[in-house]
Amino acid sequence: TGQLEPNRYVFLGNHRDSWVYGAADALTGMSVLTETGRVLGRLLKQGWRPRRTIKLCNFGGEEFGLIGSVEWMEENSLIFKQRGVAYLNTDVPVQGNYTLLAQTDPLLVSVIYKWKKMVKVPTEEGKYESMFDVMLKRGPRPSTPGEPRLWPYQFASDYIPFYFMAGIPSADFSYFFGYDKDKGGWQLYPSYHTQEDTYYWVEQFADPKFEIHRAMTLLMGGMLLDLADSRIIPLDLPRLNHSLHQAQSSFTSISASFPNDKRVLDGLSAVKRSLREFTRACDSFVSAVIKTSSKEEAESVTLQALNNQLTQVGKAFIDSRVLNPNPDVFQHVLSAGRFSGVSNAVKSNDTSKIQEQLSILSVAISTAGKILQPMRIPSEE
Repeated sequence: TGQLEPNRYVFLGNHRDSWVYGAADALTGMSVLTETGRVLGRLLKQGWRPRRTIKLCNFGGEEFGLIGSVEWMEENSLIFKQRGVAYLNTDVPVQGNYTLLAQTDPLLVSVIYKWKKMVKVPTEEGKYESMFDVMLKRGPRPSTPGEPRLWPYQFASDYIPFYFMAGIPSADFSYFFGYDKDKGGWQLYPSYHTQEDTYYWVEQFADPKFEIHRAMTLLMGGMLLDLADSRIIPLDLPRLNHSLHQAQSSFTSISASFPNDKRVLDGLSAVKRSLREFTRACDSFVSAVIKTSSKEEAESVTLQALNNQLTQVGKAFIDSRVLNPNPDVFQHVLSAGRFSGVSNAVKSNDTSKIQEQLSILSVAISTAGKILQPMRIPSEE
């Protein structure tokens, strides 16, 4: 339970069920989860207590369609939408020693990069390098030199209900097995979802000295403590703003496809206006955070207001009317770097659906901007 902000929840979780033995999937994740719990228990005995509440989550039924985590979210959605800060997922954190693949929401990019630079992993040359450096060599981001690639959500796991149903910033981490040059992509470990996914395979081939296990626990634990203990929650609003603008850049094809449809063109204009408003609000908010961070003893009301805004901004992008194949779960307007509701409406070639999805998107972005607008707070006496 958090000491100063007990009504703010930071989640670390994984599933326990598996196909057959499941030593890598999901027991490497359970190892990271339980070791993190052991360390937190030791810290508590030493008198430490986090600023915010930490919840360690262990789900069943992930392999059968995310049953455990989805039903838990359905049961507690109103509470978690109000109180959720971030969710970190440990599904298959160790499947090899090639490099880390991180799926993430833009809001968690900075805290991920920070801890990747602090945690070292072994390399084939017998040296130890930071996770950040290894990723930069093996998974660079072409559009941004000097930064390793972080992926929009690629593989389904228990982060889905947190991000897509509640708007809670979420990330999933897996140290991958290798790289397939012929197929041009990172290689999933060969015993995945088979009877060969055993302790023997993990010990012999994935992580013989269990050094990747240790590194992943340091990475996950460090991010968890950062999100739970920082005075101001370290969420990356400029990255979110950049991702929204990137997703919007694909709209030129929509206007070219429907050049004479006033409703569609008006919808596109509304999204652009909302993005401009969000950018202004984002810049003002970041300035306020920098100003507050420079004060050692900022007023508690000011800190509380800033953290309230940070925890709510992601929730603005949830709408049950977003056009998706599974609307009961996938309700986030931003999915895999694109505005999925608008994209699906364009595929239908139905201008009324396109107009509706553009309207939903515009309102979501506008609401997020309003959440970030500066609040006038009287100084505490």
